[in-house]
Amino acid sequence: MKFGAVCLIVVAISLVGCARQPVTSVQAYRMQKMEHWYGQTHWQIDGRLGVVTERDSFSGSINWRHEPGRDLINMAGPLGQGRISLDVTDGRVVVNDGEQVRVYRDSVDQLLLRQWGVDVPVQALRFWLLGLAQPRVDYQESELGFRQHGWRVVFRQLQEVDGGWLPRKISMEKNNNKLKLIVDRWEI
Repeated sequence: MKFGAVCLIVVAISLVGCARQPVTSVQAYRMQKMEHWYGQTHWQIDGRLGVVTERDSFSGSINWRHEPGRDLINMAGPLGQGRISLDVTDGRVVVNDGEQVRVYRDSVDQLLLRQWGVDVPVQALRFWLLGLAQPRVDYQESELGFRQHGWRVVFRQLQEVDGGWLPRKISMEKNNNKLKLIVDRWEI
């Protein structure tokens, strides 16, 4: 099959997937509309992630499954290269890079900073994905999102999921660290 035909098929499949979930503009974001998601104990996303730090950059796919006391995060670069999975529980992170499985007795936030130089508050990110600020941590609401942990979190687009609205496009920025996340599929 020719490269052009493959590209056309990929674009067509992407457009069909986008058509199934209604999307709204960013003006619709208000944290008060999202607060009912605080009670959501199980969720999963499939999407695309871009990370830029002072030292490096990464883009690829992300699958994140959250359940009480556990987060399973799988990431892979373009064409599935550089696959890594994180199994996060309180005080323990299991990292599987396809060649080795390592167990760390550390918070995932500290591990990411120490091992890869990425200053990402994963504990907060599990709430940010739902359009919410992390509970019991100060934040400042802004027109299109909020600031928390020194990060500016902006919700660029929302999508309808199970009768409510959840983020589709999220931008996060702190100093020279930037993250962009596009959620292609929510499972609640």
